[in-house]
Amino acid sequence: MIYILDTDIISFLMDYKSLERKEEIKSRIQKEKLVSGNDIVINAISYYEIKRGLISSPSPKKEKQFMRLCREFDIVLYDNLKVFDEASQIYSDLEKRGNKIGEADILIGALAKVKNAVLITNNEKHFKRIKGLKTDNFTRSHSE
Repeated sequence: MIYILDTDIISFLMDYKSLERKEEIKSRIQKEKLVSGNDIVINAISYYEIKRGLISSPSPKKEKQFMRLCREFDIVLYDNLKVFDEASQIYSDLEKRGNKIGEADILIGALAKVKNAVLITNNEKHFKRIKGLKTDNFTRSHSE
């Protein structure tokens, strides 16, 4: 199974204020990666979103943390027209239902669907609008 980290999860992992929750999320990611043998990846759109934020508001600590995450997890590129075809279909479906979401979220969701991956996100409100998208929220504890 492939797990794709959404931008908000990457940001959460870089947030020094939530150390205990961050360690719990890292533990779940490591369990999926090492114990279960699943692939954990960062999508290129999330890389861009994080990188532009770090350039706009520099933080050496967060930059170091982000680079460590990028070394730990592969970056998945949008190099397949199927992803853009799926994104176009998602956009059309959402527009018809009056449930539009941001372009970046549509592309991230399309990549996850094409790769038959699970999107790890705390942004369930937006992503639940995409039909057939598998998501999980590692920011919630197992008991919630």
